Amino acid sequence: MTLTDTNGVTATKSLTITVNPVPSVTTASLLTATDGQVGYSQTLAGTGGTLAYAWSVTTGTLPTGLGLNLGTGAITGTVNGAATSQTFTVTLTDANGVTATKSLTITVNAAPAITTGSLPGGTKLSPYNQTVVATGGTTPNVWSISSGTLPTGLSINAATGAITGTVGAGATNQTFTVKVTDTNNVAATKSFTITINAAVAITTASLPGATVTGTYNQSVIATGGTTPFAWSITSGVLPTGLSLNAGTGAITGTVNIAAVNETFTVQVVDTNGSTASQSLTIVINALPTITTTSPLPGGTKNVAYSQTLSVSGGTGPYTWSWSGTPTLPGGLTLDGATGTISGRPNSKATFTFTVTLTDADGVTTSKAFSLKIA
Repeated sequence: MTLTDTNGVTATKSLTITVNPVPSVTTASLLTATDGQVGYSQTLAGTGGTLAYAWSVTTGTLPTGLGLNLGTGAITGTVNGAATSQTFTVTLTDANGVTATKSLTITVNAAPAITTGSLPGGTKLSPYNQTVVATGGTTPNVWSISSGTLPTGLSINAATGAITGTVGAGATNQTFTVKVTDTNNVAATKSFTITINAAVAITTASLPGATVTGTYNQSVIATGGTTPFAWSITSGVLPTGLSLNAGTGAITGTVNIAAVNETFTVQVVDTNGSTASQSLTIVINALPTITTTSPLPGGTKNVAYSQTLSVSGGTGPYTWSWSGTPTLPGGLTLDGATGTISGRPNSKATFTFTVTLTDADGVTTSKAFSLKIA
């Protein structure tokens, strides 16, 4: 460049004008926030233009609790508990008044909350695997036990919230607090109790017999363990016509006429994999028969009388009853539990009646009798 004055005297100097590219906002996206988050911090970035920059939000708003530093472009603050996601346009103005704009969004997630209501019990010496679940927050989460302790043998996975392990032989019921902390350091806690049950054991030592053609209904009983249980026959078979309920341990059905005595092994498995087995036998009895012959030994009016009826087959206890016209002699009764006819007859005659026997499985048999009272 040359400078010439009015008298023609000149001076020269070489100068440079630097032309910067137009400014632009280079931040591609903003960090996700969590309701209640303390210390949110993200700085906007730009290139081009002429320093210094001035930043502003020209449309939309920041989530409640956050602010923009106009000189540095830093978005900071504590996210309000009721804050929601917001899209806003940010404007960068350089020293020469040249501007650049960009639309950005801050997603605000709800604060984390543990939604698991309760944890199932555990069984001593058995595996345990239950996951505590949370909603909200900004992943990844970190899980921990903030107070109390887990039952012996169990631990919590810091990344997944899974409580796993093999319950120790000496483990006891424990109440503890689970804490989940999201990536923005917003936390939630909840108290849980894990009840520890003894190992499952079958307490049924034997089963009553059954009668062919009769109905059968007996349950195998277990103690300890953690329900629900699963029941099965692991060796041998049940008598023909009977079956085992896998959910309740009840052995039911109608005994087939061709059924025979059977010995079998029942197994119960609790929800945590604890198992117990028991060998049992069901004896199959023949159809009941009243073996006492007719006529019955005679009796004498007004003299004490006693005669017990006999039975073979069937399954006790038995129930006795009578019917017919005429019925038992006046003054005599039939004991429904023992089958004994007793009392003092009060009239003379030959009486005819029918006795019915019902066994424990509902199988019946009847027989006609006569009795002379002299």
